[in-house]
Amino acid sequence: MRIRTADQAELVGVGAELLLQNRALNHAQNILYHLPVGVLTIVADDVIVQSNLAADAIIGAAPGMLIAEKATDVLPVEILELCKAILTTGHGVCLPLQ
Repeated sequence: MRIRTADQAELVGVGAELLLQNRALNHAQNILYHLPVGVLTIVADDVIVQSNLAADAIIGAAPGMLIAEKATDVLPVEILELCKAILTTGHGVCLPLQ
């Protein structure tokens, strides 16, 4: 039988917690990816860092092809204007990431 030190036991506990958090994150990402509504995550420099299947279909892009693209280069003007209006008024779901 192997005896673990307190530090080793703590590391095992931390590893188990990280594994659970990783599984929860993967599950949430999977749900987001398959939502029936389009979801994009665009960071401050206008780079798309996440898109789901519905957003790709709405925009007419192959799955995953929007990632790392500048939103101003690939999104229709109407969507860009809508997000800008929503950010300006605070009414809607386009949220700036900080």
